[in-house]
Amino acid sequence: MFSSFLKRSVLALAGAAGLALTLTVGAQANALEGTNVQSTVLDNGLTVAVVEDHRAERVAINLCFKVGSFDEPLGMGGLAHAFEHSWFNGSRNMPEGQYSAFLSQRGSVGVNAFTMQDRTCYVATVATRYLGDALWLYGETWANLELNDARFQKERGAIIAERDMRTDNNPQARFFEKFTQYHLPNHPYGRPVIGSMTDINGWVLSDLQNWFKTNYVPNNAYLVLVGDITLDQAKQVAQEHFGTLAHGNPPFVNNGYAEPKWTAPKRMPTVVDPQAGNPIMVRQYRVGGAFAGLAGAEGDQRKSVALALAVRLMSEGQTSYLQRRLILQEKKALYVSVGYNNETRSESSMTVYGVPAPGVTLAELEKAIDAALADWLAEQRFTQDDLNRLKIKTMAALEYSKDSVGATARLVGNYLTGGGAVATLNDWIQIQDETTAADIMTAAREAFDINQSTTAYLTPRAELTGEPTHE
Repeated sequence: MFSSFLKRSVLALAGAAGLALTLTVGAQANALEGTNVQSTVLDNGLTVAVVEDHRAERVAINLCFKVGSFDEPLGMGGLAHAFEHSWFNGSRNMPEGQYSAFLSQRGSVGVNAFTMQDRTCYVATVATRYLGDALWLYGETWANLELNDARFQKERGAIIAERDMRTDNNPQARFFEKFTQYHLPNHPYGRPVIGSMTDINGWVLSDLQNWFKTNYVPNNAYLVLVGDITLDQAKQVAQEHFGTLAHGNPPFVNNGYAEPKWTAPKRMPTVVDPQAGNPIMVRQYRVGGAFAGLAGAEGDQRKSVALALAVRLMSEGQTSYLQRRLILQEKKALYVSVGYNNETRSESSMTVYGVPAPGVTLAELEKAIDAALADWLAEQRFTQDDLNRLKIKTMAALEYSKDSVGATARLVGNYLTGGGAVATLNDWIQIQDETTAADIMTAAREAFDINQSTTAYLTPRAELTGEPTHE
C-alpha cells in the first residue's frame, strides 16, 4: 500500500506502507526479503507487534493509539494534540519534567510523540538492556498520569506558542490551513490538528481527562517493538508493564463519518499575502484509499496501489511526464508535484501543487497543468519499462529502510492505526506486482474527477494570479 507516512519517514518508498515478501517483474524474481511482522494480543486487548532485527542491541518503541483529530467533537479541535503534550507531564511515580531525562539517562534516542488525524504515537529507541525500564515508564504514565489544572494551563500556553510559530506566523501554513477547511468544511479532516485558537482557548481540564479515560485503553492501542527482541520476550515484558490496564468499551472513534460526493468543483478565493514568497497553485481531489473509499464507500487496496503508481509515474523525478513537460519543455513551472495519501480511516486525498516560472501567472500555470493532466489521462504516457523500474525502485527503497528500526516501528504503527491488520501488512507487495498499466490508467481516470476537487492560489501580489478580478 502507498501512503503519506512514508513521505515523512522513508520518502523514497513513496507509499510502500507494508513490509515486503518478494517482487516479480516480468520473468525476473527480485527476492528482496521483507520484514517479518509477528503479533500477539494481550487479554486486555493490547496488540503487540514485533519486528526482529538482531544486528544491534537496540529496540525501537512505538506506542500508538488509534485516536487523533478525526475523533474530536466539534468545537474541541486540537484535543488529541493537547493530550499528547500532557503525556510527558508527570505521573504518580515519575516527577514532572523527568520523563525524557529518565529515558535519556538510559541512552535512548528519538524520544518524541506525534499527533495526526488518525493516530497519536509515542516513540523512542533504547538499548535492549533498558527496554524494561522504558516500558515501565510507558506503563507508569498510562496507568498513573496526573492531570491537574496547573500543568494543563502550562501546556495550553505551549500549544498557543507552537501554533503562533508553525501556523499563524507562517504564510504557507496559514494558507494551507484555510485551504483544507475550505476543501472539507464539514469533515473532521478539514480541521487543523493543532486546533483553532477558539478551540484551544475553550478547553477545560475535564475535556482532557475524559479524552484520556475514553480513548487511551489497551484495545485501542498498538505496542510496536522493532529490533533486538523476540515475540515471546515482547509478550512477557508487555504483560508485565501493561497487563493490568483495564479493557475499554468500544466504540472509541468517529470512523463512520462520510462527506457526500460533490456535483461541481470548488475554488477558494485567492489569498494575497505579501509575506507569501513564491506564488503557488494547489488543487486537492477527494479520492478513495486502501482503508476507506470516497463518500462512505469501502476502501479498495488494489485501486489505491494503482493510483499511487500513477501519481509517481506522472510527477516523480526529472524524467516524469509533468516535470519534463511543464518545467523543461514548456517552462511554465519551477516546481510541480502530485501527491497521494491513502493511509486514512476516512476518505483520502490527492494533491496537485505547482510554482509558476518567472513571468508565468498562476492562471497560466493552472491551464498548463490541466492540459498536461488531460493528455496524460487521455493516452498512456509511460512504458512498461518505466513501470517495472518504479516497482523495483520501491522495493529497493523498502530494503534500505530496514536500517532504521525507528522508521520501521512508525511504519507498522501507522499502518495498523490507519485501519490495517498484521495479516494484511504485506498484501501491497503482490498487488503492486500484479498491477498493470491498464489498471493504473483506470484508477487515475477515476480519481482525477474535477467535480471532487478544490483549487486555490496563494500569491504575494494580486497581479501574479492572472485573474480578471480578485477577492
